[in-house]
Amino acid sequence: MVSKYQTRLIIAKKPKMKKIIFSIALTVITFASTAQKTILVNGGRFGNQTENVSVSVYDTQNSTSTTIDSIGTQSVQDILITGNVGFIAAQDSIIRYDLTSNTRTAAVKFAGVSTKAMSLAPNNELIVSNWFGKTSYNIYIYNQTTLALVDSINIASGVTSMLVEPTNDLLVVTQNQSTGAPAYRDTLGSIIAATISNRTVIAPLTVSGYTGEVGELIAKPNGAGAYAFNSESNTIVDVNATNFPFVTTSIVNSNQDFKVGGKSQYEVNGDTLFLRMNQGIGTINLSNLSVIDSNLIDTVVTAFAYDTANFNFYVTATDFFSYTSGKVYDRAGSYVSSFATASSPEVIGMYYSKVTGLLSFYDRKESSFSIYPNPANNFISIDTDVTAQVRVQILNYKGQVVKEESLVNVSSQINVSDLSSGIYFVNILINDSVSTEKLIIR
Repeated sequence: MVSKYQTRLIIAKKPKMKKIIFSIALTVITFASTAQKTILVNGGRFGNQTENVSVSVYDTQNSTSTTIDSIGTQSVQDILITGNVGFIAAQDSIIRYDLTSNTRTAAVKFAGVSTKAMSLAPNNELIVSNWFGKTSYNIYIYNQTTLALVDSINIASGVTSMLVEPTNDLLVVTQNQSTGAPAYRDTLGSIIAATISNRTVIAPLTVSGYTGEVGELIAKPNGAGAYAFNSESNTIVDVNATNFPFVTTSIVNSNQDFKVGGKSQYEVNGDTLFLRMNQGIGTINLSNLSVIDSNLIDTVVTAFAYDTANFNFYVTATDFFSYTSGKVYDRAGSYVSSFATASSPEVIGMYYSKVTGLLSFYDRKESSFSIYPNPANNFISIDTDVTAQVRVQILNYKGQVVKEESLVNVSSQINVSDLSSGIYFVNILINDSVSTEKLIIR
């Protein structure tokens, strides 16, 4: 059975001596949606050569489970959901799905030996990393629509995680190697940067003062770098992105037992990181790395997803043989209900069929409005360049709407003196479109 380690992150690279912006690519906070689905990818029972990977959908609205596909392999590594499309990397295969109809729309045999992580790139490209078995070309690039192989990048050793910043043409990969037993446990890591457009390696990152593995990279809330959560050494590497090449500023001994091997084992919600930790799911404040709760959910966890529309955790566990159910917990960590799974539910993701809330809150895109001052104390001013009806929503870190107003002109003030200090997100809703900016209240 192939071990699962994936990551998801965006890193933005500007020219040398300019600030590098890190941002999370796929995190979605919503406060309302017409329907949610939990997508489960099950690896099949270990040792049973007749049982392959299966894909099932759990409808959170009516509490029903439906198997939608079977993939002819016995190991699954990653799921990537973007809009109404889902991609699954299952060892020797890459599959594309239309999640509105739960149908397979494309499939291709992976050009490497074993898939690992996936990320989206410009020009309708999907990047898929190879984990082991090759000493060259461990990055493969596919067309997102057809899954036709487009190109590859000559990375020398297996890639355990990837970071992409489309705007600045930057790909960063994490490489790990084993120096002890068992062989699948990563014990020594490094980071390599490459350009996406010309497929060229451009720089290594030396992790000074640290000789362990480099784990899952998670963006700092202020966008000025990332943290690597290292599950073998139980440390956190602080990656500073003020300049390029990146530098590491400190190594933190966590005193916690991290068990994070991919995007199905952590979620970011505002400044709060939910992660597989100790014997269940814990929470960490990403602003200062303090532990909020070392064991928020006390249960055996293989994978989990956080439903930001209803503030529920969907948790699966497996012994790769007999478990065939998952559990639902609320935001406080209390058990709510259970749901059916197939054997070995190792990869999980949330799909929101119609989101009307906060989208990709760390995605740095050009918007048609500005907010100032930011940070703010009593009032914020919002300027927009549109003449259509505009609605403003302010959401807290849980994705809950705490204030909502309509703009009466293109430059309006909103009183925020009644809001507690902290991080909020401002939605500007114009017709059917939503633009979002981060807001700090002092």
